[in-house]
Amino acid sequence: MKKNHKKWEVVESAPMNSVRSGCAAAGLDGHVYVTGGYDGKVNLSTVERFDTNKEFWEVMPARLQTVSLYCAAAVLDGALYVLGGQDNGDESFSSVERYVAFKRRRRAGS
Repeated sequence: MKKNHKKWEVVESAPMNSVRSGCAAAGLDGHVYVTGGYDGKVNLSTVERFDTNKEFWEVMPARLQTVSLYCAAAVLDGALYVLGGQDNGDESFSSVERYVAFKRRRRAGS
């Protein structure tokens, strides 16, 4: 697939499985993870990931432990972190959740 540089394009072949607003996203190991958000009815605890090579979304079996609207996401040392957000009652919280996609092997001497 030819990718346009310096230009936004709609990836029509790959819409997300859920409608989401107020979600967070971050890239990890060739995937874009989208966490939490609002689907027009309720705040979500679901996580989807997009395979950038195959242009395919999948719903992850591991959900966030709390529903999370307006959360933030970051990646550090091979782990995805979801920070803060709001629950269904518009209550803000300071929780941090971590997702590790796979166990990394330690190199000799480290």
